[in-house]
Amino acid sequence: PGSSVLSLVKTFHSDFGMKGFVSQGLSSEVGRATVMRTVKFGLFPKVHKRLYGKGVAEGTPKSRLASAAITSVPEVALIM
Repeated sequence: PGSSVLSLVKTFHSDFGMKGFVSQGLSSEVGRATVMRTVKFGLFPKVHKRLYGKGVAEGTPKSRLASAAITSVPEVALIM
């Protein structure tokens, strides 16, 4: 409580060094999150276009919701 993020990162770095960021899983977590966002936001417009034959901007709230739900399936699979 009361510690800033910068303070916590500095403390972690002083305790574990740069190697600690890798050994404690930070690099793998950043990689996983990057892949998940790339899959989700890269596939969403393509899924919408394939399902409804039009871009996201021309879609309805229901068509965008359905496309987003389908697009989230690979993301959930990556989490497991």
